Amino acid sequence: MHESPDTERTPGPWRVVTGVCHNDHPDTSADVLGPDNVFIANCGCHPAAIANAHAIAALPELVDALRETLAYWTSTGFADCDPDCDCIVESVRGALAKVDRDKVTRTS
Repeated sequence: MHESPDTERTPGPWRVVTGVCHNDHPDTSADVLGPDNVFIANCGCHPAAIANAHAIAALPELVDALRETLAYWTSTGFADCDPDCDCIVESVRGALAKVDRDKVTRTS
């Protein structure tokens, strides 16, 4: 895993647990749990709850894949684009910055 040293995110894998909603609600509830059943998120009781939970549960693998991709692009020089451009490299950096709460810097 390629997590930042200052990360506070619960390590993966994360998993979806579904249940029955209260008060005869017609939908299924969905929670996301980490290792040792650490609570990550409650996605509620609505039609999109399970899909939302699966999207959240995928976060650790998605973040690792983005970090590995950015590291590869950096090692090959592909990441040396203009920071003001609207390219995929800046989109990946922006997404990782949202996860890390800080701007992802270049390693060149």
